[in-house]
Amino acid sequence: MNKLTATEKAYIAGIIDGEGCIGIYRTGGKRKDAARLSLRVMVGMTDKDILYWLKETTGVGGVWHHAFPKGNRKESWQWAVRSRQAAELLFELVPYTRVKEEQSIIALTFANTMSLVPGCHRLSKATVRKREELAAQIRKLNKRGINAT
Repeated sequence: MNKLTATEKAYIAGIIDGEGCIGIYRTGGKRKDAARLSLRVMVGMTDKDILYWLKETTGVGGVWHHAFPKGNRKESWQWAVRSRQAAELLFELVPYTRVKEEQSIIALTFANTMSLVPGCHRLSKATVRKREELAAQIRKLNKRGINAT
């Protein structure tokens, strides 16, 4: 990850607070083991230039075409950062977050359960339970609608 200035950190944290999502998602198909949980930071919007700026400035993640125009909706794009890179990014940004501060802290706690060896998924039962609890906490915080709390 690139070294960020305080101004860049604050601006990026603001974009994530307003337009982004911090989550813990299942990966790897239909298997439902906690070893297959992955941390992600995503920002979706119609201004792809900002998303490419995020990618270039941070040096992490990728930009993807997310949705084609339909009806009165504009074309949209998504910048996503996964796993250790997402944790590294959040570690830098958490002092600047406001709206997503709690999600950031949960995500960093989750990152502490990630194996130091990429691809190694042998986790203790206690770690598996902790990862599942953290995923449930972040899902609850990210839930939308009037009955979200």
